[in-house]
Order: sequence, then structure tokens, then C-alpha cells
Amino acid sequence: MSKLNKDILYLIFEEVHDKKTLFSCLLVNKTWCDMIIRNLWRDPWRFLKNRKDELLLLNIIISYLSVESKNYLKSQGINIFTKSCDKPLYNYITFCKHLNLNAIGMILVKTIKCEPKISIILNEIFNLFINGKTKFTHLYIPKNFDCQLNLIPGVENCLSEIEFLSCDTTINDKSLTGLMTICKSIKELELFMGLSDNNFGFARLIKQQKNLFKIRFLPSKVYPIYYPCDDQFYDLIENSLIKHADTIEYLKTPRHFNTKIISSFINLKILVMNNHYMNWKFLWDQNLSFPNLEILNVSRFPINILVNIIKHARNLIELSIEKIYTIIDNKKIIQAIYQNCPRLKFE
Repeated sequence: MSKLNKDILYLIFEEVHDKKTLFSCLLVNKTWCDMIIRNLWRDPWRFLKNRKDELLLLNIIISYLSVESKNYLKSQGINIFTKSCDKPLYNYITFCKHLNLNAIGMILVKTIKCEPKISIILNEIFNLFINGKTKFTHLYIPKNFDCQLNLIPGVENCLSEIEFLSCDTTINDKSLTGLMTICKSIKELELFMGLSDNNFGFARLIKQQKNLFKIRFLPSKVYPIYYPCDDQFYDLIENSLIKHADTIEYLKTPRHFNTKIISSFINLKILVMNNHYMNWKFLWDQNLSFPNLEILNVSRFPINILVNIIKHARNLIELSIEKIYTIIDNKKIIQAIYQNCPRLKFE
């Protein structure tokens, strides 16, 4: 197996997600080592399981900072450099495809515990990744991000091919303008929405994308799971999705969509609707259907709407319901599944 074609090995390693298994392959030979390292560093944040992992990753990243950058940090009263801060043999930074500023920020919060200094270090690390001239595909923006990306030399070359964006909707206009200027090919969008102070410019960001097919609306991490939505902002975002009605295949939302809008998602395959905030601003049409739906995950769903969706989802293969219904309602659900969902898998 150690002599398999590189293309075949690449496909095999793409399916391996266990860190220990990947580490065990590093010593097979140089070819395997090169390919495994690229795999591990494509998204190094996914392997962070504990504080030790976080500090190790931070130290490796810091080791790539230039002497000028390190001296600047020291002049600001920041000295987080370990004795073993020599550059590694591989230039790991160039292998990264996921630029997770959110994860870096969280590690720094635990390490520095001084917000002004955290911003300074985060800015130096960000410039390090950008100067590496790596083309990133995934970008994670922290809540307090304050940087107009399009004004940074070389950033467009690094971020113009971003396909996945995770971002808090309360970022300022300057930061959002930078994102809109550069990121126009987003396919997957993950938005953490606040109770207030949401930036309405996100509607424009959504409209300008070319092939958006997956969108997740989530509560901002600083809020509990049971929270009211910012209805005015949410309505604006809903309407911005009309342009992508033919391409959206995945939708996760904490509240119910306008019937007219969601019914236009004719190619929807996955619907996750965790309605923790019972806001029935729009009464869904009981005839609403998603013929291509394959996965349905709902909570606190009205029985009549749920049964109707199941009846029209003949391609359904996975169903998850988080609510206790009456015996009569349970019978309606079971009957709808039995009569209309031949592909549904039971585990």
C-alpha cells in the first residue's frame, strides 16, 4: 500500500478524520509524510481537543513570525515566545486552507487575558497568513473583528476563492465592506445572529454570491439557546435568499421562514429547523412541500405542517423530531412515514 499512486493515496487520506491514524502514517515514507502533513494542516483547528493542543498550535504559528513582528510584539509588552520557537522544517502555514481567526482569538483569550494585546497579536498572525500567499477556501471571522480586508496588500489573492464563511452578524461596516469586496464565490454561509445591532449589510453580501447552496443561521454564542430573533434583520436576510432559491440545498434556522420564500427552495435537500423561540409571525401553508428533501430535523413543530411535509417527501432518508406529541399525533406521523417514505433509514 505504501507504493500506491499519489492520487489514490490522496483520496484515501481525504476520508481519514482520526488524528492518531494520520499520525501513524507519517513514518511510512517521505511521500506519505508529505501528503499527511498537508492533510493535517489544511484545517489544523479541527484537531484541537484540549489546552495542550491549543498551546502547541499557537507556538508553531508564532514561530513563523518575522523578527520584526516579534520585536514589535515585545515593544507592546507582549512576550509569549517559548524557547523552542525555531521554525519547523515544513512551512505549515502554506498548507492551510482554513483561516480560523475565531479559533485563534479564543486561544489567545485563554493565554493573554488582555483584550488590547489580543487584538495586536491577532493582527500580526493574520498578516502572517496573508503574507504566506496561501489561497484559503474557508474563513472564520470572530465577533469583534475590526479590519477592512480589502485594504490589506495581497489579501485578495488569498481570500478571493473563499467558499465557506462563518461570521457574526454584528461586525462593523468596515469589516463587512472588506468581506463584500473580496468574497463573491461563497457556497456555504454560517451566520451567528445577535439579539440586536446586527449589520443589515449582510443582505447585500448574500445577494452578490454566485452559487450559494448551504446556509446556517445560528444564535450568537454569547446568547442562550432560547432567545428571540431580531425580526427586522431576519426578514431582510430571508428576502435576500430569493435570488438563490434554485441553488439552496441546505437550510438551518432557529425560526420559521416566510412561506412564499421557503416554498421557492425547490431543490432543498436538508432542512434543520430548531424553533426554540415560538414566533409564529408567518403561518405556514399546510400544502408546503419539498419534493427533493432527504433530511428533516425539526423541534417544536406543529403536527399538521410536519405531517404534510413528510407526505410530500418521498426521498426522505433521515428524520429527527424533538417534541413530545400526543398518541393520536404520533399515529399520524407514523402513517405518513409508512405511506410516503420508502427510503427512510431506521437505526
